[in-house]
Amino acid sequence: MPKLLAFLNKLELDRALNLSNLTYKAKMLGMLGFECIDWDAPSWKFTAGPLTIMSAKRSGNPSIYFKHAPSIGAQDLEGDWDTVAKTLFCLRAHRSNQKLPNHQTFVAAVGYVSHIVGGTHRRLSRLMPEDLEAACRLISTHYKDSTAYNLHKAVIEFGAHCDANQLCNVRLEFKYSGLKRPANAGGVAHKRLDALENLEQTVGDRIVDLSVFELIGSLYQNVPRNHKYRMYVLMLVLLACIGRRFSEIATLPLQEVGADAEGRRYLRYFLMKTSKGDNAHPIDRAWLPTDAVSIVEDVVAELADITQAARSTAQEMRIVGGPDLRWIEPYAEDHRFYIADLATLGFSFNVLRPGGWLTQNGLTFPDPDKLTSQGIRPAKPSRFTTKHGLTSYCQSTFDPRLNDPIRIATTGQVYYQEDLFFVRYAGMSSGGVSVCVVAPVTHSMFTTFIRDHLELLTSEFGGGNVKPDFSSHDFRHTINTLLNDGGMSDYVQTKWFGRKYANDTKAYQHTSREKRALIYQEKIREGKIGGAIADKYIQLPVEYKEAYLKAKITGVHELGTGMCTRNLSQSPCPNHLECHAKCSDFSWEKDNDGKKAGVVRAFEIEVVQYENAVTKSQSNRQGESHQWMAHSQKKIDTLTAMLGDFDMDAEAIKAKALGAQS
Repeated sequence: MPKLLAFLNKLELDRALNLSNLTYKAKMLGMLGFECIDWDAPSWKFTAGPLTIMSAKRSGNPSIYFKHAPSIGAQDLEGDWDTVAKTLFCLRAHRSNQKLPNHQTFVAAVGYVSHIVGGTHRRLSRLMPEDLEAACRLISTHYKDSTAYNLHKAVIEFGAHCDANQLCNVRLEFKYSGLKRPANAGGVAHKRLDALENLEQTVGDRIVDLSVFELIGSLYQNVPRNHKYRMYVLMLVLLACIGRRFSEIATLPLQEVGADAEGRRYLRYFLMKTSKGDNAHPIDRAWLPTDAVSIVEDVVAELADITQAARSTAQEMRIVGGPDLRWIEPYAEDHRFYIADLATLGFSFNVLRPGGWLTQNGLTFPDPDKLTSQGIRPAKPSRFTTKHGLTSYCQSTFDPRLNDPIRIATTGQVYYQEDLFFVRYAGMSSGGVSVCVVAPVTHSMFTTFIRDHLELLTSEFGGGNVKPDFSSHDFRHTINTLLNDGGMSDYVQTKWFGRKYANDTKAYQHTSREKRALIYQEKIREGKIGGAIADKYIQLPVEYKEAYLKAKITGVHELGTGMCTRNLSQSPCPNHLECHAKCSDFSWEKDNDGKKAGVVRAFEIEVVQYENAVTKSQSNRQGESHQWMAHSQKKIDTLTAMLGDFDMDAEAIKAKALGAQS
């Protein structure tokens, strides 16, 4: 945990006074969005300010709840615990830019501590380290490792805040004894290079199993076009085909599959990680794999068709500044709408029930003359609503932020909901679907589909039983890893996935240590590797070549300009940071264009350093310039060989570097 500083400038001996001063400071902050907050309320709703910005979440006004977690009763926090949770939340929100879910996790951790000490039965000032330890243990029994890990860190942070502001009678200095990162963030498991699983496939926590791809294909073929989850199936197809982030798939502009002068096919999409500020996003091309072109073309055409009505509604919403009410215009002002009529129109009949919105707002009326379908007058008269009632209901479901621009391109072009592929009629709290308001597909909606509905959809249309244990981003990890296994260079991977830096690509390559070594061995056999190892391999007799590779290459480490094959688990590197000085374990890929710039830069630096050493050796104070020259010459020889394999003129680069120095 990072070191925490006290929120209070002056610390008193009275713990209750410290908490009171801390709360006073929190109430005086005056942050945007907190103006209408009722401090004593068990939940706070935010209509403005940074806490309303919830990336990839549902639209609407977010809230934070000062309650115990559902697993421990979901009761309101009370006494000191309610006060300290609200106070520290305000101060955290003011100090950092964390999103609301992070703050809710912190409040949940405080709730667990409160539960352990019995709520109001013990004051905050009497908190002990043993209480925090017990709270962490209880969390571990209620949550999976990843969620529990975040809550454990929140408990530790809470203890640190108590110490920094002297809220307890004793120094807690708490660190949970069982704190450990989830298993999927652990170390390296060693396997034999000749193990069969190293040759068959790449596996890992972020790698989507082949059966999932087969399932997506089956759902794409079998789920009807008019099915309510068809759009999510099409989204899965695009994620599986082009490996883009969810936010980039969900905001694909309305278009047809394009083609460049060479016939390569692509989709235009908004680059998210390279956006210019909060509002402007560059548009780039997502190049399509050749075998996936026909599938993506069909998906794009289908999306344009099935979302046509929703996009028309989105356009009308912007024109009128409210819900789309064109459907109700043909009805007379005094027309009566009964439950059956609402169902026909697409509304949930619950809105007309006694607890429904229309009834709660006095917009339903009894009709004693209305008979049932059997011609019987019911004991309780049927109720109806009017055109005014339905109009009011539709207006209550409309959020003005739905008319805001979804994306603004760096060219200045503004994209609204009607300009995107993935828009749908909004879901209602009653369980129905709106007929007058549309909303973009958010990550929260997609996650809910995978968690709650994909398994049922699979059993009905997929002919299998695949567990939904993957996320939208796992497809990006999987495709990146498969391309890496197939030999695609880091430079091409970086460009294909729309990244800015090649180093970011490494985080998405889950090729195992063993398989990476096998791939490197194969590249040496094919003559694609330069360096001492490859030169020795070429010189050896045929009968010794394979034994040499297996003994020499048991692991591969990325060095930026090249690769190291030394087994660092046996002993530390004797040539640390001197890889270019003719190290026998250093080698490089001859066809990796992404390494050229780094090699050129290293060569330019080295030739300048060599010339500086030569100049010093000719002066009256030679020092160790001769040793410097000898060492530098080794590096120049290695870098010159690398430039030769890249078909680059080392002499020209040298002349340019020395010319720039002068």
